[in-house]
Amino acid sequence: ANLMRPFSSVFRSMVAFAVFLIPCAASADFDVLVPMTDSGSGNYSVSASFGTDPAAEFLIDTGAALTTISSKLFRSLQRTRSLEPVRRVAARLADGRLRAMNVYQIDDFHLGDHCSLGSIEVAVMANDGRNILGMSALAKTAPFGLHLTPAALALTRCLNSVELAANFPP
Repeated sequence: ANLMRPFSSVFRSMVAFAVFLIPCAASADFDVLVPMTDSGSGNYSVSASFGTDPAAEFLIDTGAALTTISSKLFRSLQRTRSLEPVRRVAARLADGRLRAMNVYQIDDFHLGDHCSLGSIEVAVMANDGRNILGMSALAKTAPFGLHLTPAALALTRCLNSVELAANFPP
């Protein structure tokens, strides 16, 4: 047992040192930085919009497969465009319940002022819950990152950032 203790300490030290050698992504590795708002509880949100409609706050949730919008935002979008469901899904909510939700394809989605994602699928919450930016939208910008100081969602592959991408080699 005593022989394992020095090995274990040396191994832990080597692993800890190796972690510092792993390259970190810098802001220059991304095309666009979208400011995030800290809720104070460890959750972050970003401003997003559909076309010229007013911006809304979206909670960033990498554990959510779908991007969801509140029924209030959905009703607002229905005033400016025709929206038809493309499919229906059973979604597991954060509290573990399953809920049937309609999924819509909505054009012209923007994160912040400088990142257009084009058309995305969104599920509509039956109640007026929070808008959630899930992996269905975030995956379009992969690789992406979360910078905490200053708080920003770091994105690549925005449709309108071709001119910005030329400044950052792959």
